[in-house]
Amino acid sequence: MYATKLRLAGLSVGVAALVGAGTVASADVPGGPACAGPGPDPICAEPAAVREAYEVVRALAWHPRARQATLLGYPARDGASLRVAFGPADRDVARALKERLGRRVSLEEKAPARLKGSLTGARAGDASPHWGGAEIQVATTTCTSGFTVLLPGGARGSVSAGHCFDDGDGLASGPHYFGTAQGENGYPAFDMIAVAGGGAYTNKIYTDPGSPISRTVTGKADPALGASVCTSGRLTKAKCGGVVTSTVGFYLQGGGMTTNLLVISKPGSLIGQIGDSGGPVYTPSASGSGATINGMIIGGYPAGDTVFAHKVSTVESHLGVTVATTP
Repeated sequence: MYATKLRLAGLSVGVAALVGAGTVASADVPGGPACAGPGPDPICAEPAAVREAYEVVRALAWHPRARQATLLGYPARDGASLRVAFGPADRDVARALKERLGRRVSLEEKAPARLKGSLTGARAGDASPHWGGAEIQVATTTCTSGFTVLLPGGARGSVSAGHCFDDGDGLASGPHYFGTAQGENGYPAFDMIAVAGGGAYTNKIYTDPGSPISRTVTGKADPALGASVCTSGRLTKAKCGGVVTSTVGFYLQGGGMTTNLLVISKPGSLIGQIGDSGGPVYTPSASGSGATINGMIIGGYPAGDTVFAHKVSTVESHLGVTVATTP
């Protein structure tokens, strides 16, 4: 069932996707009408060819193994088709989709997956007051902290990817206690979790190896299509120049699909790899060492040139948190 987390060695493949604000009903029930009724998925505002292709994908009826397939989809820039990435195990499923949709879909074999890791060492040892972009782990599962938030009730904490941890997990960063995971609900429609109780949390994120090696979070905003952004996973570290190629992408796996996903690409460059799930997506300030939080990494391609992420507005609205912009 798609409501179960799949935790595998190396590249982790969780069974869900990323979701945006206002898409709960349609995203949580694949196969239902996406572009009818109140609060349709944002992708429904795209041209007819994209909408029609999206409805076929959601129906999960184009191939007997459609419910077991793993796909990342988003509109082509010209709006003439839906771009769908798949892995080697799903070639026959992808071919069947192409036969069904023709020119309304374009395929690429990229093997999208979640980026939970099992190796440690990079950015480990984040002591209180904690920052975003740090290595955090429980047992052999290693991911990245996102950014400091104000939790319901006013206390401070952090956030990370929900497929990495479960409620009640005690998280460490090297020898330091980072906090307890809490507040996960609605998985796989929402792949996020809060962390609290690990001491102090401040509004800084790691941005090494470049200069400056850290930035102070001064704002938050969902990025626009075509925007240039940075990502900061615990293993890949800070990489800038990724372009937002979609703000309405979706990720389908095991029959579970969510929508309103940021897709960020930088062809030929490494911007994300296993262990980077949970890390911040941000825009550097024009001057000084500030940063605006744009989202949180969830997954990417094994080649490392593309990541997908929750929008910051989704994280805030679902977890009931607010990005901290003061120390």
